[in-house]
Amino acid sequence: MHREIGRIAGNQFLKSMQEMLHSNIQEFITKNVRERLVRQKAYEDHQRIYECIRGRYTQAIASVMEAHIDTCLRHYEKQYGGGERGGINDRGEG
Repeated sequence: MHREIGRIAGNQFLKSMQEMLHSNIQEFITKNVRERLVRQKAYEDHQRIYECIRGRYTQAIASVMEAHIDTCLRHYEKQYGGGERGGINDRGEG
């Protein structure tokens, strides 16, 4: 689904980042899909993202994507203890 969103969006930067991070994203998904609540939240996030793309709600997509990424970062930090990002804060700033 992540690759498809990049393709549909026609955003070359997004596509490049997804290609670069694909194996890490897949590993993260595999580890986190086991938790029912995490899986449900991810499903809801992806539904919102899909609806924004489908409805061409370009203003809303940024906040919906940001919320999804923030959720992923929280789960990543919970799983890896927060030390794996090398001092990067929740906004992706180092």
